[in-house]
Amino acid sequence: MIRLKDDGPFEEARHLAWLEGLTADERILVHTPAGYWHDLVNIAMVKRLLKQEMPADLRLRFLEHLNAQVHSLLTLEAMQAVEPACDTAMSMIDEMKALSIDDKCRLMCKWNVMAAFCNLNPSLIEAMKKCCQ
Repeated sequence: MIRLKDDGPFEEARHLAWLEGLTADERILVHTPAGYWHDLVNIAMVKRLLKQEMPADLRLRFLEHLNAQVHSLLTLEAMQAVEPACDTAMSMIDEMKALSIDDKCRLMCKWNVMAAFCNLNPSLIEAMKKCCQ
């Protein structure tokens, strides 16, 4: 379980105390570049979409998208470790559709947003263990 973090700026001593109190999973999240957080949530979303019936050409495009997610630190093993998103996660993703790409990126870099996704889908942390450490 990833604990939520108080919003707002921390003075250095408070931030250091927060870092010292992290669980092992929270430490994995802290050390994973935030850009990969969004990639992993997108992988979970695509895997959920692939569970639906769809034309073969559309399924192929989704599979190609998943393949394109494998790069740099995000390994094939990490991508394979991500489980499909649940209904609640899909609702959260759906709420973000109205946002601009910049706003989505800013939102996905927030600790509490990613903590919520990780708590809903612990496989995101397992994937982070395989790619970014």
